[in-house]
Amino acid sequence: MSRVPITDNIRDKLLRLRRETGVSSRKLLRARGVKLGPKFKLDEYDILEAHRQLHQENKTLNEIADRLRVSQATVKRGFERMELADV
Repeated sequence: MSRVPITDNIRDKLLRLRRETGVSSRKLLRARGVKLGPKFKLDEYDILEAHRQLHQENKTLNEIADRLRVSQATVKRGFERMELADV
């Protein structure tokens, strides 16, 4: 059985349909409370502890990030996610 060539018009319609299906699926998942994307490297306890060390123990952001084995940017994003004072 030979393959039938797909015209550009059909290909465009298929790509548009695939994109729309993905968008609507993600909207439905978010509405049900499903979290999408990678898991956070730091949990709430780690972020609160890092914030405490930064402000009470006067440790540097670099020292805290090294102890947690993440980058400084990850620690900062954790602060932002928990709506803590920006560094």
